[in-house]
Amino acid sequence: MRCKQAGTLTRDLLYPLLKLNGYSDITPRRMCRFEFDTRQPRDMKETAETLDLLVRSAVPVAWALAESGIPAVRDGEPLLHRRITCRPLPGPA
Repeated sequence: MRCKQAGTLTRDLLYPLLKLNGYSDITPRRMCRFEFDTRQPRDMKETAETLDLLVRSAVPVAWALAESGIPAVRDGEPLLHRRITCRPLPGPA
């Protein structure tokens, strides 16, 4: 998502610096641009409840990841998960 400040920085800061440093043949359309992530943080409780519902509903993983904004796991990347501990069963008394 772009915001007004990104366009202003690109136009008023980056473009003049490129011109001063000898890049006079570059057009504003071909320049790199500033972009800021302006998304609001998600409510983690609501996200957890929604994910639990999606898991129980058996929806496609790709769709759930795209809709929730959660990135897919890369090879070798550590995962955040619940650690399950088992208690030994009591033996005969």
